Amino acid sequence: MVRILLHGPQWFFGVDAMMEVIAGIVALLIVLASYRYMRMAKDPRYGALGGGFLLIFIGFVSQVISTILIYQQFRTSGAQTVMDISNTLFVGHAAQVLFFVSGLLVLVLWALKINDKMHKAFVITLTTFVAVLGVLNPVIFHLLSLALLLFLCAKFFLNAIEHDTVSSWGVLSGFSLLTLARLAFLLEPLNAQWYVGGHAAQLIGYILLLIVLIQVVRK
Repeated sequence: MVRILLHGPQWFFGVDAMMEVIAGIVALLIVLASYRYMRMAKDPRYGALGGGFLLIFIGFVSQVISTILIYQQFRTSGAQTVMDISNTLFVGHAAQVLFFVSGLLVLVLWALKINDKMHKAFVITLTTFVAVLGVLNPVIFHLLSLALLLFLCAKFFLNAIEHDTVSSWGVLSGFSLLTLARLAFLLEPLNAQWYVGGHAAQLIGYILLLIVLIQVVRK
């Protein structure tokens, strides 16, 4: 069994689930925009971009389901800590971690253009191993997500410096906000308000990425 704590200040209960639903919808819209641009530009690499965000979307769905089940348990027990949750809830949490990390991994392989099979196999194996540990320890999950997002930020920073366009800086800003969100989730044990800030940064980051992609599709 797994012990899961309710996060953030009490007034934020339920609001975080709603923000995750919205972020998930935005991630799905990014998927649709990516595949549309792939067909328009005949660039299969944007299929990988869409695939990464599709996995992230599935991760959001799993997280929302898990959160709903936690709140139901919370209301039933009247306790602030949900202990000995069902195996079904654990599977939902595990799915959220594995799908979200898998999505980030696909984006890293896409952005860094890692084509060598040996290098790709090593990265996938190592990430999968750490992700499994992240299922049991949320701190490891956030650290792994933060590391993958930092790789993406470094790549998109170099890209923004090289091309110096509104879209390149917009992509960097979007992923920077997602990185700050993961950092905020890590800092939540110090202050519950970090959890609120993390959700706000995450939602704005996804919306910004969607706006940039829509602008690219319209050109």
